[in-house]
Amino acid sequence: MATALDRAGAGRITPRLIRLPEVCRRTGLARSSIYRLLGAGQFPRPVAVTRVARAWRLEEVDRWIDSLGADPLSIAGPENDDAPVGGTTEASHS
Repeated sequence: MATALDRAGAGRITPRLIRLPEVCRRTGLARSSIYRLLGAGQFPRPVAVTRVARAWRLEEVDRWIDSLGADPLSIAGPENDDAPVGGTTEASHS
């Protein structure tokens, strides 16, 4: 069974590729959120596996997860679906 540490040729490491469902599982993000972040340049780009199939390098996704640090919502910005609209909550209106 091949792993990310398997050698392919002279000193090269074969990267492990993961498809979108695994990217979603690892990040906890929905497909739409991943593509929104891709469009904003805030998520690793997938690589072409075939003419139509795309996959992500596992180490790039893991590095992106590690880069979030203590505040994973810092990358969400104004598109964060859980954020109150206009920066207010119902409690602030009473």
